[in-house]
Amino acid sequence: MSIDTSSRRRAVIVFSDCVDSTSSFEFEKVVEAADRSGISVYVVLLDTESFSERLLTQPDGDEDRINFSKSQLSRFYETFAPDSPDRGRSPSGYTVLERLEINRSLYSLAREQASLLAAKTGGRLYPVASLADAGAAYRAIASELRTRYSIGYYPTNNRHDGSWRKLDVHVPEASSAVVVTRPGYWAPKD
Repeated sequence: MSIDTSSRRRAVIVFSDCVDSTSSFEFEKVVEAADRSGISVYVVLLDTESFSERLLTQPDGDEDRINFSKSQLSRFYETFAPDSPDRGRSPSGYTVLERLEINRSLYSLAREQASLLAAKTGGRLYPVASLADAGAAYRAIASELRTRYSIGYYPTNNRHDGSWRKLDVHVPEASSAVVVTRPGYWAPKD
């Protein structure tokens, strides 16, 4: 017996602080792949910024001190300071203030990218301050997935050219419905 999953709702739940420390994939490629897959991505975003700041600012030689990965430093410089002469410096050579600036920038980028990933795929972002808050986020996601509806339409543009098609869904103002949609879809390509 086989199960037809073509009409089933599909979702991915990401539990992370979303600060990318080792990825070899570009964020834009990840978003495009998730978007084209038709899967909604829900992000439970754990706030670990103050914890990482505490570990990054420990004195030299402290066993709890952490450093940035090469990938994190590369991402920081590519995004925030592409022409900086500091590229290539040893991670252990940064001052406390430089470490805090880099860390805060990486966390800001992570929040922005997590929000974009959720929005582009029709999911949502659920920020949580601690592990104790994660249960409420998971319950909210489960509730949303149980009450999600699909709508369909016949496009006036019948071309199968693989192009992006923008969508806008509106409900009457008096309605209590909450609309969460993808901003569009990719047309099929022959």
